[in-house]
Amino acid sequence: MNFSRDIFITSLIIVGSSSIVGYFYQLQIAVGYALLNVLVLLIWSKLASR
Repeated sequence: MNFSRDIFITSLIIVGSSSIVGYFYQLQIAVGYALLNVLVLLIWSKLASR
């Protein structure tokens, strides 16, 4: 498993989904959604590296 490639793909998905959310809702909601996804990604990467 190429771990850095997985993180890159996941961050692309996060950016894409948050920009879709930002288009339909407001920018603050999109930023909050992106931060939530980054937090989940950090927790997931810590669990995966263990």
